[in-house]
Amino acid sequence: MPSQLKAKLVAVKAAVRALHYHKCKSFALATSIGVLAGCAQPAALPRGADPANARAPVPPVSYRSATATYRAMRPSPPASWRQQNDRAAPQTNTDQ
Repeated sequence: MPSQLKAKLVAVKAAVRALHYHKCKSFALATSIGVLAGCAQPAALPRGADPANARAPVPPVSYRSATATYRAMRPSPPASWRQQNDRAAPQTNTDQ
């Protein structure tokens, strides 16, 4: 019994070491990627009109109302359910 327990403890200890090694390895990889990303050159700024130039051409000002396309959805009076069913039902072919 003690030898089985000892064997289990040795196996668990080896698994913990392997897991710790892989955790440290992935942490080191993530850290190095972060450092290298910090060293990368920033993206080029878009070229356009100089914001300090008061005579720079600008697009015209426009206004679009947020409620211009609003459509009131008032409740409608109930219609005949039979007519609505007939309109929604597939058309049957009576020629056969």
